[in-house]
Amino acid sequence: ALVQVAPASDFATFGAFQEGVRALPPATATAPTPGVRFTTLGGDALAFTYGHTPKINGVGVDYESWPLFEGPFLRAEKGSRQLEMRHGKKRRLLDFDKLTITDWTEPA
Repeated sequence: ALVQVAPASDFATFGAFQEGVRALPPATATAPTPGVRFTTLGGDALAFTYGHTPKINGVGVDYESWPLFEGPFLRAEKGSRQLEMRHGKKRRLLDFDKLTITDWTEPA
């Protein structure tokens, strides 16, 4: 299954979003190796082939440079032993080396 997501503000209606998704059908293959290619609503070309590194716009994904967590609510670098949690401007840092919890609010 493929899942496309987008901010609601990018489309006038849910129907317009549905039309955008339908306009970008995936291309699948089973031989010689299973794989799928599709273009996202944002225009990125994704290619997945079983047993190979996924590609984004023709470039292999470099998993070694990925953080442990990186999103709107959690952030942690691999090996840092720290986890930053975010909600709006509020922050909480869990430091597993020092066994501390630090809270702060980002300035306006």
